[in-house]
Amino acid sequence: MDDTSAQRRVVFTAGILSAVIYGVYASIFVAHGGMGRASGNLAVLVLCLVVPLIGFALKKAFPVLREYATGVMLSPFPGAITYLFASLWMAIS
Repeated sequence: MDDTSAQRRVVFTAGILSAVIYGVYASIFVAHGGMGRASGNLAVLVLCLVVPLIGFALKKAFPVLREYATGVMLSPFPGAITYLFASLWMAIS
């Protein structure tokens, strides 16, 4: 059984939602003239906890949307990893 289309739906959903989430996060960051380091880390942590819970709830409530819900569950992690690497880079330099 070929599940390439299901994998594409997961990746597409995760990619688009990740871009939207961190785009909004960046615009809030700029609109407030920056945030403290603790606030930024807390915001990323909350995104990594809340968004997968929303995806899990979607998966349980609507089994037909299984691939999209999996994409929602995975969406905060690419941006979080990038944020952590950028923080590490800034700490080193």
